[in-house]
Amino acid sequence: MDREMEIVLNHLKWGYDYLTIKQKKYFEWTTDWADIAQPDRDWLVTNFLGLDVIKSPLHLFEDMRLAGMLESSRKEPAQQSVWYDAYQWLCEHKPPTHNNITEKGLEMFALI
Repeated sequence: MDREMEIVLNHLKWGYDYLTIKQKKYFEWTTDWADIAQPDRDWLVTNFLGLDVIKSPLHLFEDMRLAGMLESSRKEPAQQSVWYDAYQWLCEHKPPTHNNITEKGLEMFALI
């Protein structure tokens, strides 16, 4: 396990060297997560996890079938109720939408 962690850290170290100046600035800002203003963190979580466009499992299943990503004969999955419970939990716990993103947040979001 120690060997695997060493390899991961080595890749992270060398990968950082290939980031652009803007990417490094953004990365360094996000490493101090607790210091980022709450509205900015909420925006990051919502947008990076796609919580602003989340769909119910059944709606997503139908969209995928209509787009040809699933066979038209495919039936609704048996674990639909478990997935729906998870979807409900996400909807109830997703961060609030803020219109008061800070100037620093706007500056950083412009980098990505």
